[in-house]
Amino acid sequence: MIARGSPIPEGSLHGIIPALVTPLDADGRVDEASVHSLIEFQVQSGVQALFVLGSTGEGPLLSREEKLRVVQATVAASGGRLPVLAGISHASPAESVELGVAFQAAGANGLVTTAPYYYLHSQAELLRYFRYLHGRLPLPLTTYDVPSAVKVKLSSATVRVLAEEGLIVGIKDSSGDLAGFREMTLGTAHVPGFRAFTGSEHYLDAALQAGGHGGVLGLASIAPRLYVRIYEAVQRGDLAEAAELQRRAIAVLQMIRVGSSGGSITAGAVGSFKVALREMGVIRHVRVSEPLLPLNAEESAAVLAIVRETRIAEDVPAGGGAWHRGLGVGGEKTAHGLARLVQVALPAHLQLRVGRQLSGFQADGLRVRQVPAGEHQHRCLHGLHEAARHAEDEVAAEEVLAERRGDGVHAGGQRERASR
Repeated sequence: MIARGSPIPEGSLHGIIPALVTPLDADGRVDEASVHSLIEFQVQSGVQALFVLGSTGEGPLLSREEKLRVVQATVAASGGRLPVLAGISHASPAESVELGVAFQAAGANGLVTTAPYYYLHSQAELLRYFRYLHGRLPLPLTTYDVPSAVKVKLSSATVRVLAEEGLIVGIKDSSGDLAGFREMTLGTAHVPGFRAFTGSEHYLDAALQAGGHGGVLGLASIAPRLYVRIYEAVQRGDLAEAAELQRRAIAVLQMIRVGSSGGSITAGAVGSFKVALREMGVIRHVRVSEPLLPLNAEESAAVLAIVRETRIAEDVPAGGGAWHRGLGVGGEKTAHGLARLVQVALPAHLQLRVGRQLSGFQADGLRVRQVPAGEHQHRCLHGLHEAARHAEDEVAAEEVLAERRGDGVHAGGQRERASR
């Protein structure tokens, strides 16, 4: 367990850290309920930490408000079971610092940043940037080397200086340069607690054998257990098993290439991951941030074909996909899953109201005691959505009445609209 907002212990990062998608609702805002479901999926799959607001998480495209909601929802869903790392990449060093301070207050345990983007910075300027951040950030910093996005690669010599000066505690190397990764791990091996992670889904097994400590991987959003198994196989020396699992991961990764309607590679990757996660019952929507193009029907069908062919949905653990699998079909499992979903999906002032309103269910507080036999999970979800909507309407109406009475008391108690 790790306390909310406390720094990750030195040298503790290792293994698989999924670079998580950001679930959005139909209006393009953060879908907190799907965030909770996604985090539960990751926790049950055995990952070692969580990374939000990276490239896969659409971090550069989200507003400051939405970024904060992502961190808050992730911290709440994790409940101290896993460290939460949050991306603070920005063109402005001062903005990165402000994000870092806000995310620590929201409960994050570590921060991640690329080089500042837009300008083509020199290595000397990159050193200056990280020295600027170090004296101002409240949490340990990991750097994210992704030259395709920021126009400059951190050299092995620069990473070594950053590690030796204690300016960073680790690196996510998404350069795709395995030889450079090996050179970097050799150059930093003498630095106590420094951690090197690959960001390449194609060669986790090779990166671990080249001195890496794990992977921070976008595909781990949908295949966390698969990558955990690769990591475990290498740790016990079963390289043949690791290679076979890596082959399967590469087959799953082909979904990012289904796009043919003009979308970018980023849109293809993020869009396909969300389509897969919805099919697996982990999130509700496939909405991507503007201006990314969503997958069309043909492309989505191609993603679903890959999900079926690779049988990746079979890796969803029991309780790991609250929207479908975690609810089950009928009986006690559905009741337990629905009660849990009410708890994670709704603010406190709506929970009891929803428990009373769920059509076809008998509720005692938050404990749903009976579910009609054979009730399908989609109907359960529809009931939850409708009950939540009606509860919101009730609260709004009661607030209007309270204001007319002039008593200034909100019907829902201390209602925190900003968190919705």
